[in-house]
Amino acid sequence: MTLAILPAAGASNRMGRPKLLLPFRGRPLVAGVVDALRGGGVDAIVLVTSPQDEELRNWARTAGVAVAVNPDPQRGMLSSIREGIAALGGAAALAARGETLLVAPADLPNLDSGTVEMLLARMAETGARLAVPVFHDKRGHPLVIAASLIPDIETLDAEIGLKQLRDRYESELLEVEVEDPGAVQDVDTPEDYRRAAFPIIIAHRGASGYRPEHTLAAYELAIDMGADFIEPDLVATRDGVLISRHENEISETTDVGGRSEFADRRRTKSIDGVEVTGWFTEDFTLAEIKTLRAKERLPFRNQDFNGRFEVPTFTEILDLARRKSAETGRTIGVYPETKHPTYFRSLGLPLEEPLLAALEESGFRGRSAPVYIQSFEMGNLKELRRRTDLPLIQLLDTEGRPYDFALLGDRRSYCDLATPDGLAEIAAYADGIGPHKRLIVPSGADGRLQSPTSLVEDAHRAGLLVHPWTFRSDGNFLAVEYVEDPEREYDQFFSLGVDGVFSDFPDVAVHARERWSQK
Repeated sequence: MTLAILPAAGASNRMGRPKLLLPFRGRPLVAGVVDALRGGGVDAIVLVTSPQDEELRNWARTAGVAVAVNPDPQRGMLSSIREGIAALGGAAALAARGETLLVAPADLPNLDSGTVEMLLARMAETGARLAVPVFHDKRGHPLVIAASLIPDIETLDAEIGLKQLRDRYESELLEVEVEDPGAVQDVDTPEDYRRAAFPIIIAHRGASGYRPEHTLAAYELAIDMGADFIEPDLVATRDGVLISRHENEISETTDVGGRSEFADRRRTKSIDGVEVTGWFTEDFTLAEIKTLRAKERLPFRNQDFNGRFEVPTFTEILDLARRKSAETGRTIGVYPETKHPTYFRSLGLPLEEPLLAALEESGFRGRSAPVYIQSFEMGNLKELRRRTDLPLIQLLDTEGRPYDFALLGDRRSYCDLATPDGLAEIAAYADGIGPHKRLIVPSGADGRLQSPTSLVEDAHRAGLLVHPWTFRSDGNFLAVEYVEDPEREYDQFFSLGVDGVFSDFPDVAVHARERWSQK
């Protein structure tokens, strides 16, 4: 078996409450490392607490995590590790049974399960007796210890701890390179917590307030502005390649309407029950799409960049995210949306299979991967859940219903799904919701804002993240109550507890988050 110990007897309360129970994306902070260990193949976990941490022990029991108590945490972390070993049967018994032991801080909320899986696999392949992940030349967690070395833990100096074990067997220590910043991001200070848990900034179609949407230029600018995630909407070409466009009808976002060689491609189609006339991606090969150039969709935004940029493929966007992650030293996530999935599947051009294949090939895998897959439909998210453990997001609008509901005769609306019963159903297959922001802060018939709803609280109670859309700095998109100051809108939603926001202006969002975090 593979076992893990999470020493938590010395966990801090200096942030106002037990650190490990601080809210982190709708759950206690400690849940992140527990999920990663389980997802990576750990069979049993022991959380070691101090005698006073009854609330933490109660959470552990409800989560199916075994508990041990360190009666004197002042003896140091090594004493907690030894208490955990005793709870698992003792060092000699673990060695005799050939168990593998992992030790990790309990405040490692962004650890990727893929890192755990890789460490265990490399240990098995090489026969190494110690292994540790390395991210950008920095050693991280967990430390993996072979059965034969577990008894050595009883011989270590309490003042030095596990470092002495690493030093003692340095020549046998296997360093495993990982692309997982979560392996080195333990939460020791309030600033660490802010960086780890504060709302993520999702660049909606890139920095689409400044560049034509869904172009590599828009995505790269968003990253340079500090966005945590870039959001491509995905549609398919005739030859089954995923490209990034807000809609499969592309006359609003490309120069196709002025290209005489494609004049005969103009069609009228029914897309999700709505008649649409124009040029559609599924009628073009990728090679033909690559001859087109993007343009600004909204007439009141800057038109100076029209005609400069290609339509990118999803693979090109993933490559950009990886390259910029390496350049900046911070992880750039991707937040793809499957557009009209039922429609594309009916054409024999399903979106889900190439989406998952591209993510897998680019190394985006596991529950903690910097990826969210979103959809306005429910059926394809349920199908995705059967195929992947990547995080999924159910999008919700203020009106209408999922198109697959319409086909099935399900009369429920998006608003019905935003109720506690609807959220409980969503929680069975998704990790969060992406609601229209007016489902959180409604507006009346006169356009004036009303009191916030309980949606954020209800979703968190169901264990769901909340990423509302869309935040824009353009005056015609701002409610009058914000007095032409877009940061006031971010401030309101951050204070309501959302876990992230979709923004056309990621620089404004990042600045607003920084200002809010200092309050």
